Amino acid sequence: DWRNVTPVAGKLFLVGDPKQAIYRFRRADVAVYQEVKALLCGRGVLHLTLSTSFRATPAIQNAVNFAFASRMDGDVESVQAGYVPLSPFRAEPATQPSIVALSVPAPYGKMRLAEASVEKCLPELVGGFVEWLVNSSGWTIEENGARIPVGARHVCLLFRKTSGFFDGDITRNY
Repeated sequence: DWRNVTPVAGKLFLVGDPKQAIYRFRRADVAVYQEVKALLCGRGVLHLTLSTSFRATPAIQNAVNFAFASRMDGDVESVQAGYVPLSPFRAEPATQPSIVALSVPAPYGKMRLAEASVEKCLPELVGGFVEWLVNSSGWTIEENGARIPVGARHVCLLFRKTSGFFDGDITRNY
């Protein structure tokens, strides 16, 4: 039984990221991660935490740290990952923002803010921003140690859900 084994020093190297448990469809399981970590640490195995993000800018790291520090408490009972703050590797770009909040042009329904009105605006709003970003912004991205113009291959759109959006798959509406 692997739960009763004490690894020989230098014979076992494991990598795990409980924050990736969002990939449950790929069998990611925070409870298994926590169990294995606790068993191994209880047998003297060294646990190292990696916290430097080589991809994100400091502004993005600060936003992530602020958003998740209070929510990822490492509670074993609720099977929540513990939060490890991200540390910067690169400098903040001086000539462009790292985070952009887009204003929704028509968020109101008949009398007040309406989720359906916001969602109806999103395809044109996001599409227009990406078109501007890639074709007109003049913004750059670091790639292989050099600054190059932002291209379509550098853009990643994240959606809060992928179905049930206007009676179908959200990706078909963009």
